[in-house]
Amino acid sequence: MSFSDAKFTKFFASATLMAVATFAIGNIIQVVSSWYLGADAFAAMAAVYPYRLLPDVIVILVAEGAAALSAQAIGRGDRETANRVFSQGATVLAALGVVFTLGFHAFEGVYLDVMGVTGAVREQALAFGRGFVFSILSGMLQDYTTIQVYADGGQRHCLAGSIVFLFVHAATAVLFVSRWGAEGLGWSVAVSTCAYFAVLLLHFRTDRASLRFRPFFSPRL
Repeated sequence: MSFSDAKFTKFFASATLMAVATFAIGNIIQVVSSWYLGADAFAAMAAVYPYRLLPDVIVILVAEGAAALSAQAIGRGDRETANRVFSQGATVLAALGVVFTLGFHAFEGVYLDVMGVTGAVREQALAFGRGFVFSILSGMLQDYTTIQVYADGGQRHCLAGSIVFLFVHAATAVLFVSRWGAEGLGWSVAVSTCAYFAVLLLHFRTDRASLRFRPFFSPRL
């Protein structure tokens, strides 16, 4: 097997395992919400989660663009520009994460009205949202960092982060739901997302990392 074949196999295997872990994570939420909390809670989760769609789209656009620009800069031997691109992307998304978090906290009722959520499902959605709101910022940073770390050759940390997320989410979902109900499931999402993000940050402590975070923001790079 040539070097390129081996590298492709490694990339393909890690991507496949991450996809499997992501699928399992989604099933955890479905199983816990429907089995432990009932149909109303399952409907509540389905109503709240679409709020993450807009932040997720923004993250993908920023992350893919930053990864491409950073790779070009590294190819030219310009590590400083690569770090500025990476850092500015993280800074912008952190600021937007705060905005989306505060927006959800302030307008959750309006959002649920637009989604047509009422009655018992609305009560469950409000409870879930009290924990879920804290996953928005960490989720945006985790998604951004995943793309950057993967592009920077940190597939092992991405895979390890997915596995940590899976096990932390499974454990905290059962524990938190048994104590706090739907709100506990929201907190489980927030805690496991932070755990995933923490694992990804370990990549930047290795010698293989090409990128380093430097506090930076400028309209022009």
